[in-house]
Amino acid sequence: FLAKKINKILPMNSFESNLLELEGIKRENLKIFYAGYDHNIFYPLYLKDKKFDVIFVCKYDSILESYYSRRKNYTLLINLVNSLSKSLKVAIIGKDWDKCQSLSKSENISTLNPKHSEYMKIYNNSKIFVNLSKYEGGPVSLLESMACGCTTVSFPTGFSIDFFSDELNSFLIPFNSTLQEIECYIKFILNKYIPLDESKMQKRIQILKKARFQNLTSELEKIADLNI
Repeated sequence: FLAKKINKILPMNSFESNLLELEGIKRENLKIFYAGYDHNIFYPLYLKDKKFDVIFVCKYDSILESYYSRRKNYTLLINLVNSLSKSLKVAIIGKDWDKCQSLSKSENISTLNPKHSEYMKIYNNSKIFVNLSKYEGGPVSLLESMACGCTTVSFPTGFSIDFFSDELNSFLIPFNSTLQEIECYIKFILNKYIPLDESKMQKRIQILKKARFQNLTSELEKIADLNI
C-alpha cells in the first residue's frame, strides 16, 4: 500500500528490481540505484607487477554462525584462503581478520585494515578480487576493485550480475561450486593473467559510470525534482 504512494523505489541491482516488479511495483516507479563508488579515489594505476594474486574484502565476525558471517560465507572464504595460500599471495582487507584463529599462519596471507581511502593502492596491487557472498545488495568493493583494474570472480549476487563480462575480465561462478572448483578456476585465470590495458579499462570505466557518486547524485536530483 505504501509503495503505491512513493514516486520512486531505488533497488540496488537488477535482481532486486525484478523482485519488486513481481510484487506488483510498476516498472516506471523503480530506479536501479547502485550504492556507488568515488571515481576520484578509485582508479587504475596500470601497475605491471602485482603484490597480491587474490584479495577478499569484508570485515571479520568471530561468531561464524551469525547472519553476517553466513551471508559472507566465512567458512568457504577461510578454507579457500588457506588452500590458495599454499602457492599464492592472498590478502583479506577488513577489520579484525588478524583475530581469526582459523586462518593458516602462512607468510602468504596478509590481513589488512587500512583506511578506506587506501584501499585503492591495494586493489591496484592485486590481480583478482573474489566475492563468495551468498547474498549481496552490492558489494561496493566489487565496483571499487573493478575501477582499479582487478579481474573479478564472484558468485551471482548483487552488483556482480549487472557488471560481468568475460571481455572485461569480470566473471561469475555458480553458487554450488566446490572449494576445489573455485581454486582451480582462480588458478586457471592466473595462469593466463594479463593486466587490463587502457583500452579494456576504458570499456570497463564506461560501464561503471552509472555507479559513480557524481552520476547517482544527478539521478537523485532528477527524482527529487519529480517529487516537487
